[in-house]
Amino acid sequence: MMSLQDFVYEKPTIDTEHLMLRVLTPNDIEDLKEWISDLSIYKYWGKQPSKVLLLT
Repeated sequence: MMSLQDFVYEKPTIDTEHLMLRVLTPNDIEDLKEWISDLSIYKYWGKQPSKVLLLT
């Protein structure tokens, strides 16, 4: 079992039948650009879109 301090340096991957939670990598950038520009996601995110995104 990982201690809380371990999470600072080594992030676990949680993998289930329907979902995988893992640390983002540079390979994720293009996918992030695709969905982060969809303003409807911010309804569920709990944050507002960046001002830069709103100006584009």
